[in-house]
Parts: sequence; structure tokens; C-alpha cells
Amino acid sequence: MLNALTLDLFKLFPSLDVICKILKYCKMENIIIHNESEKRFEITESGNTAFVKYKLSNNVIDVTHTFVPKELEGKGFGSALAKYALDYAKDKGLKVKPTCPFIRIYVERHKEYQSLL
Repeated sequence: MLNALTLDLFKLFPSLDVICKILKYCKMENIIIHNESEKRFEITESGNTAFVKYKLSNNVIDVTHTFVPKELEGKGFGSALAKYALDYAKDKGLKVKPTCPFIRIYVERHKEYQSLL
């Protein structure tokens, strides 16, 4: 069943592929935010915030820590944040230093990001 958000997306984006990606990775209540002052990417759901922290230096983004509250575990928030952080690095032409073990494993499992290392 199509909802109002889906219908609005069809007006804005004629490509079905773009709409599917938006609907898959975003819900209105949990959109990933780049919190530059805290140097982290974050997503909040039901009052709980998951985040990926980073340090930026000399065109290298060092992804240092991923935190997902127990209430959000197993729902794909960590993976969504990892993808967002790595796509950010790719878009900005940054190299990635995956200090965080979760990010390191994510890159190992997603070959498309290994060129960022």
C-alpha cells in the first residue's frame, strides 16, 4: 500500500530505483545526521541514539567507535551507520582508517569499500 511519503517521492524522483533506495534506508523517525560538532554520524529511534565517532586529519577519516544501544541492537542501525560513514568518506575523497572493529569487519564484508583503506 502506498503512503503519502511514497507518493511525494514519486513526484520528486521519477526513477523507481532512487525511490526504493530512499524507502529502504530511511524512515521519517530515524534519519542519519552528521553531527560535526561531536564528530559523529548518529541516528535516533525511540529516544535511543546510535552513533559512529570519527577523527578527521589530512584527508583521512579514522572511524574510532560504533555504539548501538541495547534497545536498537539487531535492527541494522550499526550497518546503516557504517555504510553512511563510508559513503561520506567516498563522496569527500577521504581515505578510511577503520580503528573500530565493527567498521573494519564491515569493510571486509563489503568489498566496494576496500579501496578507501
